[in-house]
Amino acid sequence: SDFKNPLDAFFWLGSYAGHYQLPSDTPQVFESNTEESAISKELPLCEIADFAVFDTETSGLSSTDCAVQTAVGFFDSDGKALGFYDKLWKLPPGKKIGYGAFKIHKISEKKVEAHGYRAAPELRKLKHMFSTMKKRKKMIVSHNASFDTRILLQTAKQNGVDWTLTKDDVFCTMKQSKV
Repeated sequence: SDFKNPLDAFFWLGSYAGHYQLPSDTPQVFESNTEESAISKELPLCEIADFAVFDTETSGLSSTDCAVQTAVGFFDSDGKALGFYDKLWKLPPGKKIGYGAFKIHKISEKKVEAHGYRAAPELRKLKHMFSTMKKRKKMIVSHNASFDTRILLQTAKQNGVDWTLTKDDVFCTMKQSKV
C-alpha cells in the first residue's frame, strides 16, 4: 500500500478498491458504522494527509444518475497509504442502477440496499474531508475530475446536501495524461 509515484495510488483505488480485501493492518477512515459518531473522531486523516485520491462508481452516466460507491485514499508525501474511506451508498427512492453501469462495477441495487449507507450523511462527511484538504492546500486527485465531481454534485442535490467541490479543486490525472 505504499506508492513511489502518487499517481499509482489512483490506479490501485480505481482498479482494486472494493474487489479485494484490504490487509487487516490497513487503517480505515471510518471504524464505526454508526452515523451518529462525531465527525472530528472519524476524519483525522484529512487533517494529516498530504494528498487524497478519490473515485466514484455510479448508477449511470446521465445528468440524473448518482454515486453508488465512493472511495477516498489518504496518502502521505511519500505515497504511503494512511487509510481509506470506501462505502456503498443507498440509492434515492425510485432510482435504479443502469445495466451498463452494473456491467462495469458489478454493484447491484440489492447490494446497495443491503450494505449501503444513507447518502446524505456520507456526503456531509466527504464534504468535510474535501473542505479540510482544500483549506490545508493539499491535493485532491481523481482520474476524471469533471465526471466524478459532477456525479457527487448530482448525488448531493438529490439528497438535499449543499456541495462545494468542483473540478477546479481537483487534480485530474486523465486531463494531465493528455497534455
